[in-house]
Amino acid sequence: MRRYSLVRRPGRAKRSSTTLAIACALMLIVVACGGASSTTTLTPGTTPTPALAANQALTFPNVGTADIAVMDPALGPDANSAIAVSMVYT
Repeated sequence: MRRYSLVRRPGRAKRSSTTLAIACALMLIVVACGGASSTTTLTPGTTPTPALAANQALTFPNVGTADIAVMDPALGPDANSAIAVSMVYT
């Protein structure tokens, strides 16, 4: 006759969590190593150049601000002016 215990074996839970962690790590490695296939061929000595957008403009909404106070970083701009100053001078 087989006896069933209400207490779980501690080794079994540890073993299954270790197995799950190893399986997740292997799946992550397999997905990371699968690169996209490239169909373009380059002649030796040339590098591909990325195409630039036609309009190189950054639109950054500074919500709630109609106009900034100062554009000079030496005058200690307020928070809204500091955003514009950092975008221009960095």
